[in-house]
Amino acid sequence: MSSPVKRVLISDVIDPCCGQILRENGLEVDIKVGLSHDDLKQEVKKYDGIVLRSGSMVTADIIRECTDLKVAAFAGTGTDNIDVKVASQEGVIVMNAPGANTVSTAEHTCAMICTVVRNIPKANKSMKEGKWETEKLTGIRLQGKTLAIIGLGAIGREVAKRMKVFQMTLIGYDPVVTKQQAKEIGVEWCTLSEIWSRADIITLHLPAIPQTFEMINDSVFTKCRRGVYLVNVARGAIVRERSLLKALRSGKCAAAALDVFHEEPTHNKELIEHPNVVATPHLGANTFEAQIRVAANVANQIADLAKCTKLSGTINCREMQGHFKAWCQLADNLGQIIATYIGELSSQTNVQVMTFGNGVQGGARVMKHMIERRICKEQNQHLNSLKDLGLLVTASHGDVCTQLPSGVDNGLKVVVTKGTRQLSVVGSVRGSDAILCGFDADVFAHGVTLLGHILVYRCKDTDAFFPFSALSSSMSGFATSTSSDGHSWTLVNLKNPLDNFEPIRSLVDFVMQMSV
Repeated sequence: MSSPVKRVLISDVIDPCCGQILRENGLEVDIKVGLSHDDLKQEVKKYDGIVLRSGSMVTADIIRECTDLKVAAFAGTGTDNIDVKVASQEGVIVMNAPGANTVSTAEHTCAMICTVVRNIPKANKSMKEGKWETEKLTGIRLQGKTLAIIGLGAIGREVAKRMKVFQMTLIGYDPVVTKQQAKEIGVEWCTLSEIWSRADIITLHLPAIPQTFEMINDSVFTKCRRGVYLVNVARGAIVRERSLLKALRSGKCAAAALDVFHEEPTHNKELIEHPNVVATPHLGANTFEAQIRVAANVANQIADLAKCTKLSGTINCREMQGHFKAWCQLADNLGQIIATYIGELSSQTNVQVMTFGNGVQGGARVMKHMIERRICKEQNQHLNSLKDLGLLVTASHGDVCTQLPSGVDNGLKVVVTKGTRQLSVVGSVRGSDAILCGFDADVFAHGVTLLGHILVYRCKDTDAFFPFSALSSSMSGFATSTSSDGHSWTLVNLKNPLDNFEPIRSLVDFVMQMSV
């Protein structure tokens, strides 16, 4: 099966093991750091994949104009630097390495909590100035205090595990974590309104999404205890910086420990120079061990994708991730059907590839590659894509496909047009099997598994069973589609491939044989 990813660009400073692993798996790798937005856009046009960190941005215009790009991998947690919405619409897989830096980020959070409540940076500065200000630098004890953990994902859980040792009362909130799940990690699940009034210290562990944008604001500080401490080692956009500065000045917020900011590098000198702010330059995941792990993880994920063996670490392709081989097989099968149907290629041939359903949003361009390669193979064209022949081939994603059987939410559709002729073929994956769902408006009610030796034909409804007389000794099963124009499609499972199906050709409009 042809590799969908052959060339990868690394656009930020990442541990060298990333490039090494990719090269060891047969991929071409270039490292180009510090490119401007326009230069990056021109470069990405040459590649199938990109690996980045916080120094690069894969924006909507890059995704739309760089039509060969199939995967954008963020070497770390989150995907703030990638326009995931547009990537999903355009069929680009978005990856990250969420578990690789969990412990490092949690450790940094715990260090920031201890640092800010015991005035360690101030004490260090005072000592270096030759002072001995014991009373002025008095802090608070953690034992018995209430720590609110907002976000009980992997990092929040690791923070809870460590801060329990300080004999703190742990409360927390996460919209997708139940009270029982929180209890199992020693955290009392509370609503946000309950948390604001109870917390002595608040630590944030949330993604930067519309629902969390500037959620820590004037309104929240009004509800908090006077003298609350705030720690943010998650995303800068979660905190409205002018509200935090106002709370610091009024004493509502005793102090804040910040590793992330709205703009990075931050230019908010007024905030970071406040005497009650401890600031670090986004060091949460910045340990030697974490940097090696995130680099190795994304490299191995891309290598698996390139070999069509496995798909992991995706943000917008979770359903395809579970059964990637089957989806690749489906694309190959649909490509074979399309190639046989259209016959010889011409400049009038257009191909549209579409994925449907939330579980396969990012997969359209990889599926397009598989389909193109199979069409080229069937046509004896030794090319990488149909684009090399001047044909128009597009990939996109849609939410709903009416040709999918009941209960099937995710699908792959190929529409081919050649002059006045057009055919659409729809398939999906059930478990680990590729299934054929329908042609044009004709649907197989339950989908048909594409496995073994298969004969596919189209004919008048009244003639649908005529070919059976020629196939009776070879048949092991069959399925017939619905009919929309007096014609229907039939798929016949064969015990062995047919040496000659010319007798059937005279009975039908179209026939082909395939082995899966």
